[in-house]
Parts: sequence; C-alpha cells; structure tokens
Amino acid sequence: MHKHIVEVQGHRGARGLAPENTLAGFEVALDVGVDSIETDAHLSREGTPVLIHDPHIDGRHVRAMSLDELRSRAIPTLADFFTLVAAHAQGERARRLIFDIELKRVPFEPATIGDDFDGVEPGILERAIVETILKAGVVERTRVRSFDHRAVLAAKKLEPRLTTGLLIHNTLPVDIAALLEQARADIYCPDFHFLDARAVQQVIDAGKRVIPYTVNEPSDWQRLIAWGVHGICTDYPDRLVKWLAESA
Repeated sequence: MHKHIVEVQGHRGARGLAPENTLAGFEVALDVGVDSIETDAHLSREGTPVLIHDPHIDGRHVRAMSLDELRSRAIPTLADFFTLVAAHAQGERARRLIFDIELKRVPFEPATIGDDFDGVEPGILERAIVETILKAGVVERTRVRSFDHRAVLAAKKLEPRLTTGLLIHNTLPVDIAALLEQARADIYCPDFHFLDARAVQQVIDAGKRVIPYTVNEPSDWQRLIAWGVHGICTDYPDRLVKWLAESA
C-alpha cells in the first residue's frame, strides 16, 4: 500500500469514472491514486490474454475472436496493461501498483476458454496468464483471482510466488480458512453483502487478507474498515481516496 489505511482497489480500472477494462480507465485509476487495479482476463483466438469482463461480444465467444478484432473494439491485452503502467507519468506510484487479474473461467461453458479444464492440471488460460506475467517481470506485484477456485490453485502451482485470491458470490462459507487452505490462496475476496465481522476475523486468524467487492458507499467503507478488512474494491476509487484522507 502507498499511504492508505486500507488498500484502495479500482474495480475494472475505475468503472464508475471511465469505460471498464480499458487503458483509459486504468490511467484514470492511476491518476486518482489507487494501490491496485482489478481487471478481467479471457483469451483471444490466438491464446493471448485480453481484458474484458463478459465472455461474449454480440453473441460471439471472445475466445473465437482474433486479437485484431478485439483491438478494434478497444479491448486491451494483459501485456498492454503492464506496458501502460510501466510507462505511466505517475512514476513511483505506478511502479508500486498491484495488478489483480481475474481468470474468467465459465465451468459450464468450456468454449469460452477452449479447453476441458478439470482442475487437476493448469489449463491454457492459467498458462497464458502466468507466461505473460513472467515475461513482464511483475510476478511479485501480481495477483490472480477467480470464482473457479481450481483455476486459482492451478495458477499457484504454475508460479508459487503469485499471490492468489478466492472470489465468493451469494454465499458465506462455513469454514473460510479451510476454503483458502484448499486452494492455497492468500486473499478472501467476497461480495461485501456476504461478509460480517466474524467472517473477517476468521480470515485474519488464518493469517490471510480480506478484500471485498464492489463497495461504493461511505457507510459500507466505514463498517468494513471497523471489522478489519485489508482493502476495498470500488467503482469510485477517487471517492474512497478522498474519504480516507478526510477520515484520517
């Protein structure tokens, strides 16, 4: 973290301020002073990691579209993201930015990725992501997260130095610590509506971190920070940065 009492994470760049998962949006997030940027990764037809949330565009699988087609729609690659941050005018702040990459696996739609991943061995998505991270030399600053917890474990097996996170939606597990242990994950990333003080303490007691999503209201920031979360993912990182400064 730079100066904040909790990590300020821009959701899909700065979704409330600029088009999501775009280079322009990532620049806005950097300019307002985030500590980390969360973004979503699929693969192009060539197997290149590209940053887009949904698995389809106009009814077509992203995986079926060429890199040129995707670029024509202003969809950047993961490598583009790394390059942008390395060259950003914010300098030292940009050099400390944490990249938080969500692996967009859809288990019941294997065509969205192009393999029959069963969680035993890393699939083509995990291999492509880790290869791109290593090539950019940012493994120590990069996290990998997913709702498919098998993908998180697969990425960790490929590169043990990666920090990894488990995404959780519409549920609060009985034993969060066991869930994290099974996937060898470092961070618990729940929908903030399914989080309470006891759950946060479970994660802390396990020596792990909690970064909930997507939290846009000051009353929720205040409650979560009081419970002890380590970061907050928000569509409006500018507002969170300002609120933290005023609350200090």
